[in-house]
Amino acid sequence: MGHRLILVALIAIGLVSSWSAVQERSSEFSCCDLIVSYLHDLSCENIWNSNEMSIAEISGDTRSCESPCKEIEHDRMILDGCVNVSVVTVCTGISVIKETRVTYLAQMCHLPLYNGMPTGIQSSVGLLLLAVMTGWRLCYIS
Repeated sequence: MGHRLILVALIAIGLVSSWSAVQERSSEFSCCDLIVSYLHDLSCENIWNSNEMSIAEISGDTRSCESPCKEIEHDRMILDGCVNVSVVTVCTGISVIKETRVTYLAQMCHLPLYNGMPTGIQSSVGLLLLAVMTGWRLCYIS
């Protein structure tokens, strides 16, 4: 009886020690194109979340996608809004479970600069200067 108890205890310790620590990291993506690039192992389960709600799942050949997920391609997710997303990947092997979590942080788009000014403002200033130089009359309708 004592040998069985020791054997059960050793098996339990072996199973607990086979669990690896959760690997966590973060990455950034630009809201200019709303594309999150990622690498995933097709033999693992990948569950995507945004604001603590499930938005996508990739497991083998099965894929599902709900807003703000717009489309899932081979190695990228296209979003329909500028939000932070995270993925939990769980890979199960013989008595080994590996879990990773990656949080993708949305980075706001910045207007491109031209001569130190955002391009939209620079274009408006250019049109105003052109109007003044060519003698255009600016009419305002009240």
